[in-house]
Amino acid sequence: MRTRALNPWASQKPSAVSAGSGGTVRIWDPETGQQRTRLEGHQGGVWAACPVTVAGKELLASAGSDSTVRVWDPQTGQQHVALEGHVGLLWSVCPVTVAR
Repeated sequence: MRTRALNPWASQKPSAVSAGSGGTVRIWDPETGQQRTRLEGHQGGVWAACPVTVAGKELLASAGSDSTVRVWDPQTGQQHVALEGHVGLLWSVCPVTVAR
């Protein structure tokens, strides 16, 4: 498991984000140690996660061995989109802000 981000969403309560070989991304409360959200959708390990902002909405992107980047709403746990097209596993994803 890799822990990737602390407080990725400035307007929200501090969070820790972890991802690993189990294929899930988890959002934690670092103060209590309680899991807030479990994000499922990747087929295989998840090797990277980071915050992204789209049109002012704070989201989370994850990348893994299923060759996809998935964009999630960390508040609801819902997947917004799966970005496909890579061949082979993805090791990283970087923070980005997209204004509309």
